[in-house]
Amino acid sequence: MKKVALAAALIAVPHLASADTILGLYAGAGIWNTSMDGTVGSDEDPITSKELGIDSNQNTFFYAALEHPIPLVPNIRIAHTGLQVDGQAIVSREFTLDEYTFQADADTATEIDLTHTDFTLYYELLDNWVTMDLGITARQLDGYAKVEGTVIQDDEEEQRTETVDLDVIVPMLYARAQFDLPLTGFHAGGAVNYIGYEENTFSDIDVYVGYSAGTLGLDMGIDVGYRKLNVTVDDDEDLTADVSVDGIYAALTLHF
Repeated sequence: MKKVALAAALIAVPHLASADTILGLYAGAGIWNTSMDGTVGSDEDPITSKELGIDSNQNTFFYAALEHPIPLVPNIRIAHTGLQVDGQAIVSREFTLDEYTFQADADTATEIDLTHTDFTLYYELLDNWVTMDLGITARQLDGYAKVEGTVIQDDEEEQRTETVDLDVIVPMLYARAQFDLPLTGFHAGGAVNYIGYEENTFSDIDVYVGYSAGTLGLDMGIDVGYRKLNVTVDDDEDLTADVSVDGIYAALTLHF
């Protein structure tokens, strides 16, 4: 066992100490079939996604990563996910969003947008049949929660659309690993982005399997996976939310 451990260490050390020997560009784009579960509101009993009639939806995403041979300089990855779900329902109880209480037994339309762009700097710790990356992500969240329904204003009912912006940059830890089955073109892997502070947490977990093949320096492939995004926000003034979005996806991939 000591000889095996020593051999593994000797194989890993060169990859830990150096960058890639050539420049590499990775890119991909796909469709994510999402469903949402959770609660949103501004009171002690927030409304659930089921009560709001929120259903599944299809969203698109793309990414590109540049890996280079310069030691100590991190690689860069940019990813964008358009993420919007909506619903319409006759809500059977009152609920509050921002400063407005929406009335019970009224037709209510809801949109929740968690569209985001990730800017990730990372290092390759391993780069052979096992790839392992570690870095930091700045997630630019450019979304909102919007409800259209009936409120009481000046003792009279009126239709109102209330929107709470979700515009924030969230720093997150990033880790990714991929295992290539030698000589087959098949692979399996996963990635995690995470941060937790006070009563707020953001987590993003992605696992996938895929196949790629190519020639003359260009690999093309397909990945099929499952992704789960969870956002917990506790802001007494504007918004309290505990929302998870998950589903399967398929993506086309390129490697130059």
